[in-house]
Amino acid sequence: MKKVLFTLGIIAQLAFSQTSYAVSTFGDTAKFWPTWESTTDPGDNSKDVIGHPDITGGTATIEADRTLSQITFTQDLSFSNSWSDLYTTDLFINVLNNATDTTWDYIVRSGQAAGDYALFNITGAGLSSVKGINPISNYVTTGGTDLTIRNDHAIAVSADLLNSRYYNDNPYNINQIGTVYFAGLTDATVTSFDFNNGRFAVGDMGFIIGWGVNCANDVIYEQVPVPEPGTMVLLGMGMLGLAVFGKRRMNKNA
Repeated sequence: MKKVLFTLGIIAQLAFSQTSYAVSTFGDTAKFWPTWESTTDPGDNSKDVIGHPDITGGTATIEADRTLSQITFTQDLSFSNSWSDLYTTDLFINVLNNATDTTWDYIVRSGQAAGDYALFNITGAGLSSVKGINPISNYVTTGGTDLTIRNDHAIAVSADLLNSRYYNDNPYNINQIGTVYFAGLTDATVTSFDFNNGRFAVGDMGFIIGWGVNCANDVIYEQVPVPEPGTMVLLGMGMLGLAVFGKRRMNKNA
């Protein structure tokens, strides 16, 4: 009986001390950002993947204080070549304030190699994920007539918009709030963004991720839910309750 109580106590302690939990794996359900259909090559709009890579989704890790600590992305290496010869788009994140929120709140400027990249809070810019709401010059987009890319798609925030924080008293209130370690684009199945030097709260409604490679061959636009923080607490309370009940029962039978 003492061994059982000891085990239950350990489980309860682990549950109470849980510091993070992983959000359920998200997939790749969108062919492109909503409303960002290609006008140059309309035939591409029916395709999820054009060329390579085939990004299949990923996971997000949320800490107990409801801050984002990591996002991973996976690719299907059986599809074609890997993403190691490409560059990433900016990583866009929209922390949802309501069901119709389309404003990007954060971006990570990333490249091809592993390393620390700047994380910006761009909420003040009011940069919408809906095409046509903002001047197209606020984005860097794909272009040309090469059929191996998804044309007319947003892949980054324009340097001019980001640089506005250096003049005119920072009219858009754009600020670098930290750095994010990006694992880089290699031949591996998984790559990741580590937010430990740039954590921010993701709220109760979850957040939307916009990401891909710079030719937009495959694009991620997915809403990620944030699980209720009480789940692990309830588990810990249940385990602790069992331990207390077992101890009382043992004392009663003694």
